[in-house]
Amino acid sequence: MECEDDIINPDFNSYDNEETNYDEVRSPHKQLVNSGGIKMPVLVKKLGPSLTCPICLDLLRNTTVTECLHRFCADCIKNSIYKTNRQCPTCRRKIVSKRNLRSDPNIDLLIDTIWPDRNIYERIHNILMESTYESPTKIRDLTVENDDNVDDFSSSENDFPSNDEKEENDFFSSDNDELDDFE
Repeated sequence: MECEDDIINPDFNSYDNEETNYDEVRSPHKQLVNSGGIKMPVLVKKLGPSLTCPICLDLLRNTTVTECLHRFCADCIKNSIYKTNRQCPTCRRKIVSKRNLRSDPNIDLLIDTIWPDRNIYERIHNILMESTYESPTKIRDLTVENDDNVDDFSSSENDFPSNDEKEENDFFSSDNDELDDFE
């Protein structure tokens, strides 16, 4: 006796062997390789925001998840709950008790897989932060230097008349000769 599935869809098993238009058009994803030659299927840059604690802005340590599914370092969320009105720092949803917090060892494992040595991550992170903060500092320094130059220039003795003097000089200039001719 035949099974009902075979009657409804007799070609069910043959579908796996057929190539669809999607299969013909799609292209495989390129695998990324980090500097150590290890193939990285996912960009760490894209994972970064998901793997950082919104409180301390560092990689998650002993990841803890709230009922609203926001992730924090265990110490950060416990301190935050203690110091605030027992609210999630991200969405302000009420956290009834510390018992509602759950550890998330899978995220910790993922972080350990991507960054086996946290010291290397911290060094790279510090270098990036320093380079990020250098640019505004350099811009501010250049602006201050330019402001100093402008002040020095304006305080120096120069022959440029002020706007008031300029208007007076323009009034008594060659136009007066034309007025004399007009009379």
